[in-house]
Amino acid sequence: MNDYMGLGERLKNIRLKKGLNLDEVSAMTGVSKTMLSQIERSGSVPTIATVCKIANGLQIKFDS
Repeated sequence: MNDYMGLGERLKNIRLKKGLNLDEVSAMTGVSKTMLSQIERSGSVPTIATVCKIANGLQIKFDS
């Protein structure tokens, strides 16, 4: 799980830089607001499919 600890922080930083709230990111990505919140707080490790949905919805590279 340690490999994913920075993922939530990076997601939150990208979301804030784009001026988006969790509701907006949820609508853009198809990932629930609850799941996004858990990822940002490092309370959940998302699947690769979920990370792909987030990256595609936010129009960022998968490895960002």
